[in-house]
Amino acid sequence: MTKKDSMENNAGDSEIAKRENAVYPTEFLQRFGYLPEPEPGVAYDSETKTNAIKEFQNMYHLEETGKLNAETIHAMTIPRCGIPDIISDEGSDDEKREIAKRYNTPGYKWTKNQLKWKMQNFWYADRMSESTQRQAITDAFALWSQVVPLDFQETTGKADLNLKFSTRNHGDGAENAFDGPNGVLAHAYFPENGELHYDAEEDWTDGVNKGINLKIVTAHELGHAIGLGHSNVQGALMAPYYAGYEENFKLRYDDILGAQTLYGGRAQDNPTSTTAPSTLPSTQPTKPATTPAPNPTTSIIPDPSNPETCNLVVKAVAQTHDQRIYFYVGDKMWRASDYGVDPGFPALISTAYEKPPSDVDAAVFSWKTYYTYFFKGSEVWVYYGFQLLVHKNELSSAFPSSPQAAFTSTDTGPIYLLKDNYLYQFDESTFDLAAGVTPKAIQEVFPNLPTPLNSILRLSSSPFLYVFSGNQYYKYDPASRKVLDGYPKPNKMWMGKTCGIPPFTPK
Repeated sequence: MTKKDSMENNAGDSEIAKRENAVYPTEFLQRFGYLPEPEPGVAYDSETKTNAIKEFQNMYHLEETGKLNAETIHAMTIPRCGIPDIISDEGSDDEKREIAKRYNTPGYKWTKNQLKWKMQNFWYADRMSESTQRQAITDAFALWSQVVPLDFQETTGKADLNLKFSTRNHGDGAENAFDGPNGVLAHAYFPENGELHYDAEEDWTDGVNKGINLKIVTAHELGHAIGLGHSNVQGALMAPYYAGYEENFKLRYDDILGAQTLYGGRAQDNPTSTTAPSTLPSTQPTKPATTPAPNPTTSIIPDPSNPETCNLVVKAVAQTHDQRIYFYVGDKMWRASDYGVDPGFPALISTAYEKPPSDVDAAVFSWKTYYTYFFKGSEVWVYYGFQLLVHKNELSSAFPSSPQAAFTSTDTGPIYLLKDNYLYQFDESTFDLAAGVTPKAIQEVFPNLPTPLNSILRLSSSPFLYVFSGNQYYKYDPASRKVLDGYPKPNKMWMGKTCGIPPFTPK
């Protein structure tokens, strides 16, 4: 490290320390919705404060200790949006927590699809030209208009959306005052208010990895302006904190689904035909055996109530980095919880993943690398989150073309591909077959595993394998090497209330 580097690092550390020393945790938690407004002369009890800190830690993906440790204080210094993270303090703590776990649509939306916007003023033209500012803002509008049926047009007359650079207390009340550099960057109001305000004391930039990117912050505030609240999903644009500059920025799946829950998709985004991934982590038994696997003999009666969802034949299923479970069929994907299929689903896989293959053969998420893999034919697509990192179409001649399933034996173990009842080990460093590893018959490793199968799922908190075959599934115990009693069950068990299944029904 050079002396200059050391001086810059020390200056940066000093600035961070200064911001951390300026944090007032109770006021911060009040401002952003984690603590209710205090009653005059009444202090918060310890349980209320602990729960508020846990809520904040959950939103920022920190360990939920309920204590104001160094990591938590530091997170409070990260530049962010001025809108509260929890809009309503009504209901139980569990209800508030659920609000913070996903994209939030407080219930406000525009009643028209053609919206006019206007710059009330520009930032300092000697630091960024007006034309550059206008283009960054126009590009931010385009991110949303590409995925929902809203069209935005600049005007010099009366506008629906008014954008303005301001400083400190700028007429929105003391509680909404800006606080200088690297604090609250901007804020906006839900429909149909239409006000978007930027802190003019920030170092606004465009197309460079320094300062605060005008396009990305504008896109975030526009999310509020069209009716979205903050999201707990890591990496989402609508997360409350500024994650930094990203070249060729694109909306994340959670942002798109939130907006489409309010407005629906654009006409060209309607689902049509075929794609499917197959995903699973799995656990490996201690002794190999060769007992023949049972063939499914039970048929599940189709559910007429919602035939596409409730009779789903799962070709691919994954529990991904956000701990959600996704089902992939054709070119659509479903995201399901105990409460049912999430709003906005089914959705096109291409609304989330960048340039996915059509008709995926298998898919898997690696907890070791945080990569998601799609397999089709003899090709592999590698994603970080939903951004495409690698598309490799030249694999070894021994690679199992069109694998049925992909999984890991443990959260930190290698990936295995299943093809024609044989397991192949995949190497994440070469994105190809592991050199020198001989394929094994699946019945040697997982005796009595039901066949034929479409896909397999292992939840990160469970030792069991969920084996999907047609529109039903089996629960397999690798330790006893048996299918549990009471199976198969219909796939609709995973779709919750959408298919008439009471919440938290055991799978």
